[in-house]
Amino acid sequence: MKRTVTVILLTTMLISLFSACGTAEPVPSESTADGPTVIIIESTADMTAQDTTSTPERLFSLEEVERLVKRIVDKKVSDVEVVVPVNPGEGFPDDIPMPECFANHYVEAEAYCVFGENDSELFVSYVSAAWGPEFNHEICYRGPEHREGCWDRINLVLAEEIVGIYAIDRQHFIVLLDIYKNGYGIGIFEDGINLSAYGYYAPWYGDGYDQLDLSYLFPAEDFVGAGEGQLDDGYVFFQSVTGFYCEDIDGESCRIVLEYEKDGVSHRRTAIYDINGIRPE
Repeated sequence: MKRTVTVILLTTMLISLFSACGTAEPVPSESTADGPTVIIIESTADMTAQDTTSTPERLFSLEEVERLVKRIVDKKVSDVEVVVPVNPGEGFPDDIPMPECFANHYVEAEAYCVFGENDSELFVSYVSAAWGPEFNHEICYRGPEHREGCWDRINLVLAEEIVGIYAIDRQHFIVLLDIYKNGYGIGIFEDGINLSAYGYYAPWYGDGYDQLDLSYLFPAEDFVGAGEGQLDDGYVFFQSVTGFYCEDIDGESCRIVLEYEKDGVSHRRTAIYDINGIRPE
């Protein structure tokens, strides 16, 4: 209803403006990344001349006005971020609570983790924004003391997708990462806010082992051309993986599992995560 009224008011204003400016001609609209489309009117009349009939009157049809108004309204609406619900991702429980976020597009949760006494704590992650190759994730936390709709939010600009979360408590948790469809990685949180360390295997994006050595989990030697600088190394690896996930062990530790196929044979690599970090199983 508000949008309909806005369109009617804008249409009325534009018709009045264009009808009053009999000597005005529109300059083609200009659109910039910093703001909505702007329509500029330039006068071609000599304001000192007494003869005002030298320039013919320019009339705008209703169709032209409606088209211009639609361009303005559509541009403004598409640029506005509003509060939208985060929708459960595939495989999410039906009754799991979801946060809301500021966005101008459909938002779907990527991963979640239920933990704590009586499963009273929850992490949910989703992509809140993307800029070319960079993705901003929000990792939302909700505990037993949180009122409905209240969430702690942690930002993470790394990787394309969070494919898994495992939490020991509010401060200690890990995220499993999809590195731009080229490989996988793991990020560790030790203070509940900042990414303290991460490691990955994704050849196109360099060596991630300097922070967290995960070579025992991501076996570069198992893939043709791995480590030889061939551009398809990461693609071969990524396409060979059939599973990358966490298995809870006792509520305070988990098993990180990588499953892949090589020469038609299934393989499984594992690591253990607990409050002391990640280590080979």
